[in-house]
Amino acid sequence: MIAGLGNRDLGIPSDNIHLSKPIRLDTALRATAVNPILLCTDPKVLEFIAAATSANTLRAYDSDLAHFLAWCGSIPVEPTIVARYLATHAEGLSMATLARRIVAIRRAHVLAGLPDPTKTELVRLTTRGIRRRHGRPQRRVAPLKIEQLAEIVSRLGRTTQDVRDRALLLVGFAGAFRRSELTAIDCKWIERREQGFVVTLPRSKTDQEGRGRDVADRRRGAARSGL
Repeated sequence: MIAGLGNRDLGIPSDNIHLSKPIRLDTALRATAVNPILLCTDPKVLEFIAAATSANTLRAYDSDLAHFLAWCGSIPVEPTIVARYLATHAEGLSMATLARRIVAIRRAHVLAGLPDPTKTELVRLTTRGIRRRHGRPQRRVAPLKIEQLAEIVSRLGRTTQDVRDRALLLVGFAGAFRRSELTAIDCKWIERREQGFVVTLPRSKTDQEGRGRDVADRRRGAARSGL
């Protein structure tokens, strides 16, 4: 099942169109070639299709495709239209956003069993030219230094909330966890050892298939840092 869009704030960049009136992918494809995915009625198959891509990724795809359809209005589309779309938005959108739009256009055609216009040399050269002329380094946020972290946790008290916050800050810093990984940690995934502890993450953003990974924190290193 192709997921639709919600109105929640999903952290999508401001150059995306507003999501209050989304264009669903299945709606965009209804007049195109026969799509075996959309015609599938087997509940087990549909269950695994839905699990193949995260809900947030599907929402991002739908948002990107909606922006493109609002500009050109149709799927399928000729490579010349895709190239013109990219050129039109080359100065207003970041290269990362344009790349995401290309993926959404490609996915819409692949799901419909249509030729992929983004694979043509015209679109490739247009994208390369935009990257050479308008490409810029991705903005990087300065990392929190260990001295700054020590200052933050030193100001926390002994209430239940303060103890919780201190634990989240220290564990998150020691394991370099993403926010989603940190909030999803369960006590049963934490193993205490002589020199510290090991946190097992059964799934994360970079491990969508659930292979799992262990993240170790050595108590001696933390002690030397004053934490």
